[in-house]
Amino acid sequence: MLVKLRALVCDRLEPPGDILRRLDVISHTLYGGHTATCIYAHLEPGPHHSWQLEFANAGHPPPLLVSQDGDTRYRTTGHSILLGVEPDAPRPSSTRTLAPDSTLLLYTDSLIERSGEDLDRGLARLRQHAAALTREPLAVFCDELLAAAWPMAVTTTSPSSRSASRPAA
Repeated sequence: MLVKLRALVCDRLEPPGDILRRLDVISHTLYGGHTATCIYAHLEPGPHHSWQLEFANAGHPPPLLVSQDGDTRYRTTGHSILLGVEPDAPRPSSTRTLAPDSTLLLYTDSLIERSGEDLDRGLARLRQHAAALTREPLAVFCDELLAAAWPMAVTTTSPSSRSASRPAA
């Protein structure tokens, strides 16, 4: 699926929602009956050291935006159903200006899900941990979020496995 997404992105200069719609049609045609979640996001430099985020979300947990002062907000716009469910479903895009020194966290659902626990509790826990770590270096921020989610796991990660972005001012 990732290869197909990359091919679409390289071939098309379209909003993320349109890219996800095309990906869904391809997936449905080639792999009918399979589902997946996906966030396609595009960051570009904006005015005054800000960044422009344009994204679409197909059934994935919402991105978490953490400001430099620790304010946290889930980006719930640009959200649609899983890929593979309804290939003709609308796939909205969303645009947001990110302030300098903010952190955008994209994460797997296993970071917030715990057996027998309500998903809202996991989302609240992630917000609390992220807010408390906002002034930490990005590597520490990511490692500490992983340690909080899986306390018994080894939390050493390579930079390529981290899913957070903190664009420089």
